[in-house]
Amino acid sequence: MKFKIGFDIDKGKNSEEVKNEKTFSSENSDNVENFVYMDNHSSGTVAKKSVVEVYFEDRGISCSYYNDAFDLKLGDIVFVEGKLEGLPGRVTDISYSFKIKLSEYKKVIRVADTTVKGTFLLGGRCLFTKQENALPFEKIRGWFMPYTYSEEEYVIGSDDFSFPLRAPGAIKISKDVGGRGVDYFESGRVLYIELKNNHGRALVKGSRIYEVEFDYKNGEISNPNCECFCSGICKHIFSVILQLNELILIAEDNYPELDIMAGYLAIVNKEVFYGYALSEDKYGALVLK
Repeated sequence: MKFKIGFDIDKGKNSEEVKNEKTFSSENSDNVENFVYMDNHSSGTVAKKSVVEVYFEDRGISCSYYNDAFDLKLGDIVFVEGKLEGLPGRVTDISYSFKIKLSEYKKVIRVADTTVKGTFLLGGRCLFTKQENALPFEKIRGWFMPYTYSEEEYVIGSDDFSFPLRAPGAIKISKDVGGRGVDYFESGRVLYIELKNNHGRALVKGSRIYEVEFDYKNGEISNPNCECFCSGICKHIFSVILQLNELILIAEDNYPELDIMAGYLAIVNKEVFYGYALSEDKYGALVLK
């Protein structure tokens, strides 16, 4: 059975719409200007000073923060200064009437842009789209990670091997790695995959969010690498391969008119999509066809 979902979900005046916002690395956390610069007048968005309660799901705790840079709404995904820096949290309470000592409060430094507009198709545990601007990699990455400029230098090596995407059983990996990759796939830890210009990028949830990259051409996967720095095919890469194969099979049975792996493709875990793109105060249209 085919399902098509058209989304037009927007928060109205989302702080991420501010064109002149810049975020930087947090080496100098005592100065908020090292994190965020906003020109509210040019953007038309006015910041509303507030004290907000933020819940961090990964740690299972809530903390209070001072906000003077954004017009925050309940359900917003934010990043903060301090010990929980780098972890996404959800705004669960907002107070506009307060008197606090600034020395006792860390600040909200960024709001994730969870606005989504586009047409998505149901594909098992995931939704997928062929529309390049519907949910690009950099946007969804910002749901889980702060945008920071880092001076850290990365080097990527490759042994130039490749393998058929449709034959995951032929990949040479240990039984333990393969089993853990299956567990990651079946438990929905593959959060997102994007295929663009024969290059793939994915986000997989392990002890943290790991970025996976690979090349895809003529049915072959090549140059796979992962931030976990394991040698060869790791469990994160293998789980991505399994997710791609599941979607291909679903598309063949339910969307035979689509060449699923041709051109642009974005795949997002349904729980992630519903939890982030359809949070508390969103409005828009959800149409099943």
